[in-house]
Amino acid sequence: MSELAHCIRQRRLSLGVSAVVAAYTAGMSRVTWHRIENAEPSVTMGAYFSALEVLGLDLELKPREVVNSREESANPVLDDTNEAIDIPLHIPIQDYPQLRQIAWHIKDNFELTQAEAFGLYERNRRHLDMDQMQDHELELLKALENSSLKGRHAI
Repeated sequence: MSELAHCIRQRRLSLGVSAVVAAYTAGMSRVTWHRIENAEPSVTMGAYFSALEVLGLDLELKPREVVNSREESANPVLDDTNEAIDIPLHIPIQDYPQLRQIAWHIKDNFELTQAEAFGLYERNRRHLDMDQMQDHELELLKALENSSLKGRHAI
């Protein structure tokens, strides 16, 4: 969003158009235009598309590059014994049997981000069989839990 907002602002400035004139031409308020240029998520996609149209910009969508998850990993997370565990940046669901089972709606060769994998594990915890979970998957789950707790305050 911030990259899109930056492009919109830079294009408007390069055309020498004020925010008031751009907003009027796009059929929105100056406040909405200001919110677009500040990448506020409350603005509708329609407003963004109107801004792009007015400025003569096209939006190009392209797939993200897939990173080999076995080669790159995020910052290591410490487990319960203070031993570092590397969490892959992209987690291939086919490598983790229970994740594969709860992610039945996703293609086999798909890789999840850490947040996506953790979200699936959390939302489907009642469907996990912790006694049957393989060691490498249990290690991943614990690392994801420890990683997510870093960003939260204790309740």
